[in-house]
Amino acid sequence: MVTSRLALTYCKLVSHLHTCRDKFAESLQTCSASLLQTKIAIWGGGLLIGIPKNISGRVIYSIENDPNLEVLAVEIQSKNLNFIIINIYAPHGFNIASIKRFLDSLSIPTFIFGDFNLHHPLWGSSQSSLSENFVDWLNDSDFSLLNTSAPTHISNPHTSSITDLTLCSASIYNEIDCYVFDCTFESDHIPIVISCSPIINKFSETHLKSCNVIQTTSLRIALGVPIWTPNINNLLKLAGQEILSGKIKRLAIQFFIKQIETQPFSALFHTPDRIHSQLVVKEVESLRITFRNLNCIPDHIISLPIFPHSNPNVCEIFLKDFYFQNKELPSSIISSDFIECIQRFFPNHFIIATDGSKSHCHTSIAGFSCLQQFCYRIHPINSVFTAEVLAICQALDELVIPETDILILSYSFSALSSLKNISFHSPKVIHRLAAKIHIRKNLNQKIALLWVPGHSGISWNEKADSIAKKVSDFSPYIDWIASEDILSHLKKQSFQKTEENYHKSKYQLLIGNIPGIQTISKWTANRVQDRLIARIISKTITTPGLLSRFNLHPDPLCRVCNEINDISHILLRCQKYASVRVTLWRKLNIVSANITYDVLLSHVLVNKNQLLIFVQTLKYFDID
Repeated sequence: MVTSRLALTYCKLVSHLHTCRDKFAESLQTCSASLLQTKIAIWGGGLLIGIPKNISGRVIYSIENDPNLEVLAVEIQSKNLNFIIINIYAPHGFNIASIKRFLDSLSIPTFIFGDFNLHHPLWGSSQSSLSENFVDWLNDSDFSLLNTSAPTHISNPHTSSITDLTLCSASIYNEIDCYVFDCTFESDHIPIVISCSPIINKFSETHLKSCNVIQTTSLRIALGVPIWTPNINNLLKLAGQEILSGKIKRLAIQFFIKQIETQPFSALFHTPDRIHSQLVVKEVESLRITFRNLNCIPDHIISLPIFPHSNPNVCEIFLKDFYFQNKELPSSIISSDFIECIQRFFPNHFIIATDGSKSHCHTSIAGFSCLQQFCYRIHPINSVFTAEVLAICQALDELVIPETDILILSYSFSALSSLKNISFHSPKVIHRLAAKIHIRKNLNQKIALLWVPGHSGISWNEKADSIAKKVSDFSPYIDWIASEDILSHLKKQSFQKTEENYHKSKYQLLIGNIPGIQTISKWTANRVQDRLIARIISKTITTPGLLSRFNLHPDPLCRVCNEINDISHILLRCQKYASVRVTLWRKLNIVSANITYDVLLSHVLVNKNQLLIFVQTLKYFDID
């Protein structure tokens, strides 16, 4: 596991090839990291914790030479920081009894990372006796489990499970953000990354930049490219990742936004709208800049109601209950059957149609009844999902008639489905809608929500859709904004920065607009092909021409053509492979004999079939 968010590395050395372990350790040493690790036994295994050299760390507890359990506990100290990291590896299932006394004795904030090899319904698996003992201890302990949903172990391409668990002290639970990483780094275990915002904001830019070095080193190892090249912009583009230091800052902002959205239940807020903890200057400035760029303020964020309602039966919701809700039917049948349905099942209901709309200019909500209508602009970051839900919320405020049963028509299947399956973790705008419906129920007013297929000739919703699309800069504005949409926007911006940096680099001109390794790996047969294609794309195939650039080969010239013998020359021009090239060009539908490297890649990476043709032909070229 790697927690690069804090420039700290925790991992399990499971490789039986000492050279692989040594290579990884050497890479971390070059990143100015201090390594604390257990001894590597004859059966493999071994634990490692890496920390920046300017931070003090000491081993306070360890278990070694036990084939069933390895433990490494390190205390970290740096100025005002003082916490413990515990790394656990239990290849045959973790028995809490082995270290229960040690864990219960801890009094300062603690993180526990481990390959526990336990299964339990608490994290989406089947039960076992060992996990029951662990869960019993967890329920009675001062620790909280952070990851319970995303798989962390891949047995094969179609089977995954959660065997790696991350825990933290309950005292810091509300200050922690945890997620499963988006890259396996050639392992069958997926890294888990945690962030603690108060800790992050005490780290300098130097600490954050060290994360970028760790990320670059890890990507080079994972993609199988030499450590001296390629450029970080090319690596990030190929891996489809954000710059890690930027991701750290984004997730720190995400932490505070999540506290704002859950403020009635957040440890940072003593009372609603009044922050309890004093933020440091860096935190305040980061939030101020973020909200200024978003053109909103924290008060605009949709937060949990004081009394959230997670009852799935908050009202009647009809998604697939009637014949007309089959969108495969012709519009004429849908329209006529809808009218019949209303007359038969909702004869006394007051009908309201709602719609949310999003264009490149505006995001809007609209509602329509036989008596009145409304149309508002909302923050452009809001998604269509948020707009659809907010339209229903506003309809309940403006269009309902007292003491009359209400039927609300909506195009949004996802919005109504989310309301029907509401839980504490549902979007906050869904909780706002549930709270408004609950108020109406307390007034003895029945609310029913009916999904109608979009653009199917139902006049009610066609009218609402028309109203929503007529919004202009002069339409009234409501400043609601969903936190989920803010976080999605910030993440999109972060990935756009990777794209922008790549397009500004020389690699854009050399190799063109390439797909990420996530796309390519779906087309290749194995990891060997993944690494081969990564090196082809990054032009880091080992050739005399490449090695000579780093004084690693005496003669960079091709013996046949007397030109620089690099991968471009071998694939595009070398006379030694002229006949192979003719056959390959024909299979790839390349007409011109004289093409550039980026044009070749554009033909190779167009689909799986083209890529496989290219890979199968590479064996006829003299490349490693």
